Amino acid sequence: MGAGRRRSLPRPPLWAQWILSLSVAAALLIALYLFVSANDHNYSVATLDPAAVQRANREAELLTAQDQAPHVVALRSVADPRGALLHAVRTDMNHQIATGRVSGTLQRARCTPAGGSAAAPAFSCRATAASVNYLYVGVVHIGSHRLVWCRHDEPPVPNQPVPLSPLCTR
Repeated sequence: MGAGRRRSLPRPPLWAQWILSLSVAAALLIALYLFVSANDHNYSVATLDPAAVQRANREAELLTAQDQAPHVVALRSVADPRGALLHAVRTDMNHQIATGRVSGTLQRARCTPAGGSAAAPAFSCRATAASVNYLYVGVVHIGSHRLVWCRHDEPPVPNQPVPLSPLCTR
């Protein structure tokens, strides 16, 4: 035999090559399935016990109620009630963005009349940041030069809204 030649093993038959290839593919698929099953931390609510779900819902309701708490602002002038609320909404949104509670930048904020009376006009506002709408409601009490506003969050549990304080709506 020459110095540069290697002795090669005979190739297995074609059927054995197919079986070997399919076996390796099956083993890789099984390994992938086991890895994903062991590392899937996206638990659904259905896998949690009912007490944990109820506790999570209650905590979400408390956080929503805190977020929707009324804010009272003393106004120097009540000449532009809608403008006063719009300023409060913009200030709150800029604070939320600066502290990282809301993503993006404030794209727009608008307030429209929502009833009330001449002595206490009510408004509904919508602020948009990162293409997400945030709702606000507020009332300007002309006689006392007071603005009361609330942020109106989506309910944490569908069909179970957390009520707004009546101070923000009348």
